[in-house]
This record gives sequence, C-alpha cells and structure tokens, in this order.
Amino acid sequence: MIKIAICDDDAIISEQLQNMIYSMEEFLHEEFHVDIYIGGNKLYEELKKGTEFHAIFLDIEMPDMDGIDVGRKIREEFHDEITQIIYISSQSSYAMQLFKVRPMDFLIKPLDELQVKAVVTKAYNLIKIGNQIFPFVVGRETIRKPISKILYFQSRARKVIMYTTDETYEFYGNLGDIYEQLKANKFFFIHKSYLVNYNHISRLGYEALVMTDGAQLEISQSKRKEVRELHAKFERRV
Repeated sequence: MIKIAICDDDAIISEQLQNMIYSMEEFLHEEFHVDIYIGGNKLYEELKKGTEFHAIFLDIEMPDMDGIDVGRKIREEFHDEITQIIYISSQSSYAMQLFKVRPMDFLIKPLDELQVKAVVTKAYNLIKIGNQIFPFVVGRETIRKPISKILYFQSRARKVIMYTTDETYEFYGNLGDIYEQLKANKFFFIHKSYLVNYNHISRLGYEALVMTDGAQLEISQSKRKEVRELHAKFERRV
C-alpha cells in the first residue's frame, strides 16, 4: 500500500486530487491510502506524531503554515529525504524558494488530470525504487537495508564503510561491485573512495559536496566533469 497525504486549505481541490489519485489504483495495480489535511499545521502535527507517508502533495499558499515551511520541516526537522514532495500552486514563481526542499515535482492549479496522473506514476516508480533492498554480509550475518536509507559508501583498504540514515556498517567488499548493483538507483562515484546516493546530497559544489547527515566529501579532480554531467541529468528543478 502507498500512503499519500494531501495538504491544501481548499477542501474541493483536495477532494478532486484524492479522486484522481484513487483512479490510478487499477492502472498501477497498487492500493493507495490518501489522507487529506486542511492546512499546514494539521499535517505538521500529524508528522510530529511519527506518521509517515510515501508522498505528500503540498499546497504552497496556506494561511497558517505554508507548504514551503512544511517542506523545510520535513527535510530539516525530521531529517526525511525519502518522502516524495509534490508542490501545488496557482503560481509558478517559487523555484528558488523550493530548491532546499528538493521537491519531486510541481503542479499548477487548476489541476490537469493527465499531469496529476503522470506525477502519481513518477512518484510510484520512485517509491518502488526506494523500497528496494541492498543485502550485505557482516561477519556471519546477512543484513538487508532499504536502498533509500543509504547515504554513501567509503572504501578503506579491503573493507567498505556504509553510512545510512540511522547506522554505520563495515564489511568486506568492493565499491566497483556495489556500484554495478546500485547505479540504476542514482549512486555514482565522486572519488575512487566514495560512492554516493544522489538523493541524499544536500549541497553540491565544484570541489566537494555535503550529504544530508552533514558529511562533506571531496570530489576528485578527475570526477568533477562527470559529477556535473550527472547532476544535470538527474536534476529536476521546478
């Protein structure tokens, strides 16, 4: 089941969007559960309880707590880089304000059903990719970790250190082999010793980048051009 939240102070638009999402169940062969929150504060209070959603449709212009503030709290207060955020607005002039929230997409009101269905399909595919598992062996134990929670890998001698959103693991392995397993999930080399998850980069510079856990990693000179090209390919700014 895919859990989705709609946060908009317009009940009619929220219900319209909810119906459009439910209409995708048969097409995607997936069950959706869609909750509506009339206002940013109500969604924020729900998120503080620990409620999680795979995707959130956020209206930008709301009187109590606007969608940009809610998005920032999701990314910065809750340290959540996994939930797909889709903004909704009657204006298209919010690009720079939305950059730090790293939304998946942007919908303009009045909502177009074909565009909504395209965004739901895109979100569904990203959610399915994020739910994939990376198995690895530590000692005699096989551990299975969701790929969406992996920040980056570091090679050290014959071992690999894997940094995730909640733990760090060390195991015997080869970054080249791991790259072949994960390259379809937006993992790429920034240095011969670092393999990073693009979805967990918070700031990308020319010589270094910052991950969502605050780690600053050097981009080797030989990788800088390739990193810029991959960034241009992956980036979907609104």
